[in-house]
Amino acid sequence: MLELIVTALTVLIAPVSLAVLNHILKGREKSLERVANNVSRIEEAVDKTAQGTRAILSYRLIKDMRGALHAGFTTVDKVQEVAELYESYENLGGNSVVSTLFIEYKNLPLKRKGG
Repeated sequence: MLELIVTALTVLIAPVSLAVLNHILKGREKSLERVANNVSRIEEAVDKTAQGTRAILSYRLIKDMRGALHAGFTTVDKVQEVAELYESYENLGGNSVVSTLFIEYKNLPLKRKGG
C-alpha cells in the first residue's frame, strides 16, 4: 500500500516539479536576455563616449601644440599637461596628425613661465 502511495505521489509530483522548473528557467532566460540587452546598450554608450572624448582631446591637443609650434617654444608645465592629454588620447586609440604634432612639440625649446 505504501509503495502504491509513493508511486502515485511520484507520478503526480514529477510533472508539477517539471512545470515549476520550466517556469523558473524561462524567467531566468528572460532575465539573461534583459541583462544582455542592457550590456549591449552600455557598451554602445561607452563607445560613443570614448569617440567623443577622443575627438575633444584631438581638438585640444592640436590647438595647444600648433599654438606652441607657432610661438616656437613651450613651458615645462605645458609639456606635462599636453603629455597627460596625449597619453589619454593614445589610450582611446588616437593617432595620425596628433601623433606627428606631438613628436614635433616635444622637441620645442622650453622657456620659463612668464619669461
